[in-house]
Amino acid sequence: MSPLLLAYDGSEDAAHAIRVAAKVLPGAEAIVVNVWEPLGTSASAPDIPGLRGLLLGGLEELDREGEELSAGVAAKGAELANEAGLRAEGVSRRAQRRAWAAILELADERDVPVIVVGRRGLSGPERWLLGSVSSAILQRSERPVLVVPSEP
Repeated sequence: MSPLLLAYDGSEDAAHAIRVAAKVLPGAEAIVVNVWEPLGTSASAPDIPGLRGLLLGGLEELDREGEELSAGVAAKGAELANEAGLRAEGVSRRAQRRAWAAILELADERDVPVIVVGRRGLSGPERWLLGSVSSAILQRSERPVLVVPSEP
């Protein structure tokens, strides 16, 4: 059987979704994915000599930090999944467009039988709302999606 795909942003709701998936499908293989969105694109920097290079260099550094942070979050999610009884690997995924699209692309690449998401994620500037990501996945996925509500 192909592994489950668990979207994880570091929030308690995402951790709860992992624990629920482990109860529903104990011992299953799983991919725990954290998606990060790059900032350092050439289209985002103004075309002013000297300033463009300076801005792109700063954005590229932020992207490296974002990628490292994402890898750490994915590893933490995989650790939680393994502790809950799944056999999980963490994957950091760079979004080319939107986080939900990156999750669906990974689901297709790995031919996962189900995508598991929490209903809400971290809010504010910390992360995109997983609620909007889970809604987009639910509306656009051709695979089954398990949306786990927040813990009461």
